[in-house]
Amino acid sequence: MAPFSPQEAAQLDHRTVPDRVSKPSVGSLEKHERYAPMNHILMTWNPDRANNATWDPIQFEDTLVAPFLAGKTWRTSWSVGRHHNNIGAGDSAFLYRQGECGRGIVAHGIICSDPEPGKHWAKKGKTANYVYIDWDEAVPVELAFDVDDLEKAVPGFAWKQVYGSGRRVPDGDGDKLEKAWRRYIRLSQTRKQAERSISRRRRSH
Repeated sequence: MAPFSPQEAAQLDHRTVPDRVSKPSVGSLEKHERYAPMNHILMTWNPDRANNATWDPIQFEDTLVAPFLAGKTWRTSWSVGRHHNNIGAGDSAFLYRQGECGRGIVAHGIICSDPEPGKHWAKKGKTANYVYIDWDEAVPVELAFDVDDLEKAVPGFAWKQVYGSGRRVPDGDGDKLEKAWRRYIRLSQTRKQAERSISRRRRSH
């Protein structure tokens, strides 16, 4: 799964999407309005050969990781599949990487719109629901909060049985996930490794 294009975003019914989330934008963390999270939603991403044409790990670093390291947020859209209940503005979103790169959480954000239908990101003639998300924290894919650590931190959730985007983590498990991610992302080692990863990659290009 990858962000859908501006052309696809235009298909959303903006009568029910606030004007302030009508376009992707960058803003400072100091100015970013943090909602009190209500639900904890997994947004899935499968960075592999089939999806890399849309959004590969390098584009991910440029779009989400670099702004986070610079103290900024990035607003974009993401599919929640057919889900529309128990997802809305103020909910906490976690980007759950799957596929060839292995399972793990690589980003966190706050959902800032209710689900709205749009053209399916991959299937011609199909539709899916989308939300806007202010991504405020991210790490390179190789530094993901991986599935082994997730299973230790939140053992009651079936991390290897997440089959689509928009999956809600139950309240008790969601609270554990939020706390575990907070601990991980605040580690100075995590930030330093992320900075080195981006610096190394940019020097090589």
